[in-house]
Amino acid sequence: MVKKIFHDLDKVGQQSAVNARHEFLVQGDDIPSCSKKIHAFLDGYQLVRYGTVEIEEATSLAGNSPGFPGRLEDAISENRRRIRDFLQELHKEGVETLLQLETLPQGYQSKTLHTVTHLLDGFFGIDSFFYNLVEGSHGISDELRKKIAAEPAAYMLIAVKAST
Repeated sequence: MVKKIFHDLDKVGQQSAVNARHEFLVQGDDIPSCSKKIHAFLDGYQLVRYGTVEIEEATSLAGNSPGFPGRLEDAISENRRRIRDFLQELHKEGVETLLQLETLPQGYQSKTLHTVTHLLDGFFGIDSFFYNLVEGSHGISDELRKKIAAEPAAYMLIAVKAST
């Protein structure tokens, strides 16, 4: 049974295409330079291959924008929500303790667990909403938070729509 718990992934037309939305934290002071970094990352990344990547300039934010801190926290929270959703899905499938992982059947449950571990360990994937391109993670270190606070104009939150 195929389950759909990804709210922003869907099928397009007759083909099975994946549509995803991401927000990247990037070090840079303008959208063109940050976009180049995102494209270079995605072009060289072997775990995810998109056919199209669209930078959403209108919804991207500079670090010195008033809405930046809240939007950044919302993006990180969205990753956490996705992890919770996956864990709840595993629980619905009967996984109640870590000891059960030893005998977890290959298939939907193991793939769901695999996605959770990617979100926890920092591997970018189609299920990532927020990705910190500066540190290569789904969170932000205290050190980077201090750097952003000291020089907010040097960072941007870039909104991206991508599809396979």
